[in-house]
Amino acid sequence: MKKVLIFVVVLVLATVLIGPKIVSVQLANGIQNAVNAVNKNPAYTASVISIQSGWFNTQALVTVGMDIPDMSGMTGQSPPVFSVNIEVTGSHGPFIINDGFAIGWLRSVVQTQSSELPAGLVLSNAENLYKFEGLTGIFGTTTYQDAIAALTYIDPETQGKVNFTGLQGKGELSNSKVMYNAVSRGLSMNVENILNFDIQGLALSIESGESIATMMSQGLYDSNSRISASAMIFDDLSKGTQVRVTDTELEGLTRYDKSSDLGGITITSKVAQIDATKIQLSDLLSVIEINNIQAKFLLAYQDFSNKMIENISNPEQVQIDLDTFISTYLLDQLTAKPEYNFSNISGKINDSEFSGNILVSIAELTQLPRSLEDTAFWMQNAVVTSAMLIEKNAAEFIAATMMARQLSMNPNFAALSEQEQAAIISQQVQGTLEGLVQQGMVTREGENYRIAFSLQEGVAMLNDNQIPLG
Repeated sequence: MKKVLIFVVVLVLATVLIGPKIVSVQLANGIQNAVNAVNKNPAYTASVISIQSGWFNTQALVTVGMDIPDMSGMTGQSPPVFSVNIEVTGSHGPFIINDGFAIGWLRSVVQTQSSELPAGLVLSNAENLYKFEGLTGIFGTTTYQDAIAALTYIDPETQGKVNFTGLQGKGELSNSKVMYNAVSRGLSMNVENILNFDIQGLALSIESGESIATMMSQGLYDSNSRISASAMIFDDLSKGTQVRVTDTELEGLTRYDKSSDLGGITITSKVAQIDATKIQLSDLLSVIEINNIQAKFLLAYQDFSNKMIENISNPEQVQIDLDTFISTYLLDQLTAKPEYNFSNISGKINDSEFSGNILVSIAELTQLPRSLEDTAFWMQNAVVTSAMLIEKNAAEFIAATMMARQLSMNPNFAALSEQEQAAIISQQVQGTLEGLVQQGMVTREGENYRIAFSLQEGVAMLNDNQIPLG
């Protein structure tokens, strides 16, 4: 029993005394690895200015900047310099006493260094533009909170003003999880006598069952991201008009099957209501699905994009890299039958409904055309089906709007009063829709209108009638 007790005591002492040094080495290596990862992207540069790694704490200073290609030979101007210094402070565990007692391997603080700000930019009640505070627990999970400071920017030339109320976030990182949630009261912009633009109630969330390292290296992964705003208000001060958008949400879902190396992306957009002059849109929904995407194709495209940035002043090399990318990866990706689908497009125009979908895929391919600009090849191998159903009142409103734009080009019509213009359009709307029906451009379903289009094996059909291509 005494031997067991002695062993436990020795193990605890070793953890307490040796653990901090191990954390110190890992943190220093982690900082350098992060810098190396940034430098792999040709759009950015990073370097370690200094690092002091002790037994119980680490302090480092890193500089990160944008590497803007030198296009002075074409523009006559040298690229601007954008860089920021970042302070990294780490307190090593397992027993952490800095800023309060905690049990864990590391308490970290990452923040932008206070420096001279660009002209017109002022931070509100904060010394740092960005600050991250995290605690890595005994089992390796990091919980953290971060913040972007509230700020005001006034353009020295136009006196246009931007106010950002700041952003506050919190999250969790581990080998099998990424989670982040953030909120902001909003963002506003004003240009005197021209416009006011106000975004209110911003919220952001990200969740994935993978680690950040896996997300960066794999190309595709399972995740769920969402950004929303409670209101967006646009005032055109020159015309005295306002557009108000209520409850907007954009959600992105990604999925990945390692066994097939295929994944997909679903982007769902929702808007509860848009109020503008003479029109109200409500219950707007758009669902875009990109299916059967190869992860290796995305990684190769990312690599090509990086090379393109590196060689932006060398068009010949960019073309060589593009040809290599296409010849190596494009056919394999197309044989996986990728799809680009608007699986749901719906909403209401002045309480009158519309709904539809557009489904696009590629037929079986065994080779690429000699030129990717060969329109006939893609027409022959594209598979498209689409349909749209529009209620009577919505169809009449759309037709009236199109007629108003066309007639506005006529000076005699433009000289009429708004009431006279509306009367003329109202008299002609029904005749215009009837003309579209007679031409086969739309069909009737009861009082509503329907449009259907398909393309397969080079044959295009509009409302069950074959139409010529080209």
